[in-house]
Amino acid sequence: MRLVLVSSIDALARQAAAEHLHARQPDALFVRWDPGNRGGLVRHHFHRGGSGLPHHVDPDAADEPGPGLSPRTDHRAAALHDLGHHVVEQLRALADGDGARIAVLLLPMGLSSNDALHALGHSAPVLAAAPTGLFIDTVVLACDPEVVEDVLWDVTAALPGEAPTLLEQHRDPEAAGFVVEGEYRRTAGEFLAAELAFCSTLLAVHTVHPGLVPHDPEAYRRGVELVRELGPHLTVVDAGAVQRSGLPPGAPGAADDHSTDGGRLGAFDLPSALLRCRPGTIPSHAPEGEGAATVVLRTDRPLDPALFRDVLGDLVRGACRVRGTLHFHDDPHRPVAIEGVGPHVWLEPAGIDPGGLDRIVGLLERTDRHGPVAHPAPTEDIPCGCAIALTSPLLDPQRLQLLLQQATGGAAPGAPDADPAPPGARTDIP
Repeated sequence: MRLVLVSSIDALARQAAAEHLHARQPDALFVRWDPGNRGGLVRHHFHRGGSGLPHHVDPDAADEPGPGLSPRTDHRAAALHDLGHHVVEQLRALADGDGARIAVLLLPMGLSSNDALHALGHSAPVLAAAPTGLFIDTVVLACDPEVVEDVLWDVTAALPGEAPTLLEQHRDPEAAGFVVEGEYRRTAGEFLAAELAFCSTLLAVHTVHPGLVPHDPEAYRRGVELVRELGPHLTVVDAGAVQRSGLPPGAPGAADDHSTDGGRLGAFDLPSALLRCRPGTIPSHAPEGEGAATVVLRTDRPLDPALFRDVLGDLVRGACRVRGTLHFHDDPHRPVAIEGVGPHVWLEPAGIDPGGLDRIVGLLERTDRHGPVAHPAPTEDIPCGCAIALTSPLLDPQRLQLLLQQATGGAAPGAPDADPAPPGARTDIP
């Protein structure tokens, strides 16, 4: 049996994705999770125009709920337990019989497809597939391109029932800060950024009926370009073009179709997805477009912690996405990842690093500023410089490069770094 996982940030996008996929695969089994009337989750099955009895997911059977949540409000824990302990067994039974050959899993809104795939793998080696007959065909993110940038700046919780625990400095979108608390809950913007990196297909949909809100072709186009800037690996399927034209999926003649591969869904490869999701990873290339641009800043020298903190606010202001790897004077061959989505910017270890978070907290508390220092020489195998990718519609590469150079403690005023970006990475704004 082939599996299609669909994640989404809202119910309207998920419903539009379900309609589009059903038109393409009318014989597929659709599985959907919804919040119950009295809390908890309800799982629905739809197949060939019919539906089975709803299954109430037992919230008490799930793992211990997250901080501040009861078993009935922790939809993430309930859905993951249901996936790993019940749904996978039903899919295996169908794969062994004469049932549907394709299953579309419409995940609860805000539930990470990475988490869902991990839950499926607990009960069966899904990715090996041969012993179970379950194959991951594609992993789809459904969203409306017109709202992508707004969602990236959204600090509300991604999952229903959660309230993000924000530090005070994060309440002001203009103020940059760091999150280093174990009970932090993912915001809608952070969820979207993670899904753009992990998924193989973006299903672009309209979430508002054109009779209520007129379609804005320019905003839609800019949103698609922003998605391609943030996830250049994504296969874009423009279901919105089908909605606008009234033609069946895959039919020629749909106007303003932004699909990148003839409307085909992109194949999913887990190793590649996990590499893209490693902290600090910068996409290998960023496509041309007017909706947004990615500036890649580089320096071959490590940073002074206090100087870096001084320039951080100016460095990331206005960027809806920040990614990169940093090295600091105190241990220049020990990398630190920088990540940012909307108003949130944070540092985390760039790999397995016991005690890495404690070290980062110590770096951020440093107040002593060094003058020019003797920098260690980078080698091919042991770099000690920095690379930061900033994505925004409006950026000044020269000013940003100068700020980063100043944070090393050894930059000459007005002398931006001359290191070229790798082929395909954009360092200029049209």
